[in-house]
Amino acid sequence: MIIGAFLSGIAEALPKNRKFTAGIVRLIAIAVLVCLLAIIFVTPEFITG
Repeated sequence: MIIGAFLSGIAEALPKNRKFTAGIVRLIAIAVLVCLLAIIFVTPEFITG
């Protein structure tokens, strides 16, 4: 989750003329968080031990 939040922060910190790059970084952040959710549902024993 830290990586997703970090990438979102980077996207927000980019200047206005880098909108395309900011969009890509936001999509990567969303993908990281979705993968984390998928791991929780597919292999819950990985998270809970």
